[in-house]
Amino acid sequence: MFLEVEISGNVFLPPSELDKQGLILHRSIILHLLEDIARKKATQDHGYFVAVTTLNQVNNGRIREDEGNVRFPVTYNCVTFKPFKGEILEGNVKQIMKHGVFMSCGPVDTVFIAAQKMVDYQYVAGDSPMFISQRRPKIEIGSIIRFMVLGTKWVETERAFQVLGSLSGDFLGPIR
Repeated sequence: MFLEVEISGNVFLPPSELDKQGLILHRSIILHLLEDIARKKATQDHGYFVAVTTLNQVNNGRIREDEGNVRFPVTYNCVTFKPFKGEILEGNVKQIMKHGVFMSCGPVDTVFIAAQKMVDYQYVAGDSPMFISQRRPKIEIGSIIRFMVLGTKWVETERAFQVLGSLSGDFLGPIR
């Protein structure tokens, strides 16, 4: 689900980027904020950072004596994407195995749907493995699948979510 959240944080500027003209300083703060967000990628509370929509407040900077950088406390609004249990999403099949399929869904690179959660589908091995059904389109690499989120897990070391999905339900399954 896409959310718009207000986040408070700090932006650190080196002395070389400080300028008496407000516009150049403001530009440097925005660029460093965007770099920090790209480096963070996601947080457990807010999800994946998609876009900064507004820079609400920039407080006075304070010099950090140990490094010489200037710390500016900032408040900004950001669009984020966070998967929630029970949500219906669409994903792109990346890998097919006997036990299920791995997909990506937007910024989420690890979505797994177990074979047990794919009602009426049977695994077919070969050079191009797939799942087939008598009543539904086949699932192969590159298929777009609508699924329901059964659960999520935050992996701190990767700064990413892992999602477990299911095709059990109305209007779930391959759409392309």
